[in-house]
Amino acid sequence: MPKREGPYLILTLRSPVTYEIDDLANPDQALGTYLISALKDYQESETERNTGTVAPLRKRGCPKKKLPPGSETSTEPEGESVLHERLGTIIQGKVDSSDSRSFFTDSYVAQHTARIRGALSALTRPVPFLSLISHFKFPEKLVYRVAEDLIKQGRLAASIVDGHSEQAVIIPDIYAASQNEWINSFFKQNNYLEYDAVARLGIRDPKTFLKKKFKDEGLTFFSSCCVGKYILSQIEATIEEALRCSSWVDVFVCI
Repeated sequence: MPKREGPYLILTLRSPVTYEIDDLANPDQALGTYLISALKDYQESETERNTGTVAPLRKRGCPKKKLPPGSETSTEPEGESVLHERLGTIIQGKVDSSDSRSFFTDSYVAQHTARIRGALSALTRPVPFLSLISHFKFPEKLVYRVAEDLIKQGRLAASIVDGHSEQAVIIPDIYAASQNEWINSFFKQNNYLEYDAVARLGIRDPKTFLKKKFKDEGLTFFSSCCVGKYILSQIEATIEEALRCSSWVDVFVCI
């Protein structure tokens, strides 16, 4: 019978029957039958426990199939592959898109999807995923996948920055729209943008963000700000006039 050890489900195949597997004509069939029986028991226990995650199957003491002469690779059946093959049949669950060794039961996914969708739909500003996980006690492996699925399905108006990393942030579209509106309005009126001001809107890398946003505007980027063509042409004209009159000019006044 399978048993738990930490986050894993362990199959202990050492029984009086397994010692005779090497002598069978088709040892894979015997092992497969045992694994299927174990998976049925596990599915029943998971449904009762409603713990949700279906961890990778690891074997202990599993006898290896005898290899033909000259063979270099083992043909020993893997518990993980057996579990993959039976998802949706014996095991009612789904594989984690970011980690093929992790599985979630359907009831577990449905339960947490509703909670995650509710929390994400209420967001009005960018929030790090780690903050959501800590505050709502969401399962870390599931929250990224659910958020991505909701966005793809059009059920959540948001975008994710930095993927599944510790710096990942979810940005509601309503907030992104207000960001863009402020940036566009300020640049239209002043023809420059300071990185600090853009950072205060919640944009992590202002310089890179502005380079992408205004890639066709011909902006000049400095260490603390970027300026448009109008300001530069105004400064150039003022300097040329000062040179022509053998005078000087305070460039800061032009800015």
